[in-house]
Amino acid sequence: MDGASGSGPGERAQGSGAVPGGLPESAEAAFAAAGVGRGCGPVSLLLLGIVLLVLGGGIRWAQDVTAPWLNEGEADLPDTVTFDADDATYRVITSGPTRPSIHQTACTVERADGKVLREEGRDGVDGGQERFGVTRVLEFRAVAGTTTVQCGFDFAPERGSGRFQVVRADGPITLATIVLLVLGVAALVMSIGWFVAGVVRSGDDAPGGAGDQGVAPNAS
Repeated sequence: MDGASGSGPGERAQGSGAVPGGLPESAEAAFAAAGVGRGCGPVSLLLLGIVLLVLGGGIRWAQDVTAPWLNEGEADLPDTVTFDADDATYRVITSGPTRPSIHQTACTVERADGKVLREEGRDGVDGGQERFGVTRVLEFRAVAGTTTVQCGFDFAPERGSGRFQVVRADGPITLATIVLLVLGVAALVMSIGWFVAGVVRSGDDAPGGAGDQGVAPNAS
């Protein structure tokens, strides 16, 4: 009848949550909440994290490669390096095709205060890493003054093959490398959290039940 009230096709389409020629509103909300399709989003943050990690790792490796030219002192294994140390942290780098492995390398450090340290190569944060012809063997803390370092095989200190360098381990380049690596990891974690939060938020905003599918026409 003329007086009947009902909903036409346009009203049903509006109530159904569909976007003409596009995705349902719930799907669009999921992508929008996660930042997909915009200039800044979890994918962009993920790529930024990967770039920062690669850059930090590259600088870290470059530090070790330049050790034969930028160092506090160097010598053949198992000779001794003597240098004027600061109250700082130093790193031992070994190089050469026949250098001992990291687990076979040990160093004796005599600090300016007379304390003698026996440091062994090891893996870990303060230990080393073998890669591309150079090895980070170990780190040690020095006091200001004349310091001597002797490195060689762990069980036979008089033996040795290759060269070793003593370099500063807490300079600005090292700090910048640490910052890049930390920011890279943080960006990766944030990108994952951002995407998960967007998916959860879109699920909460999704229409539910048949009541959102349209308005039933009124019987006259």
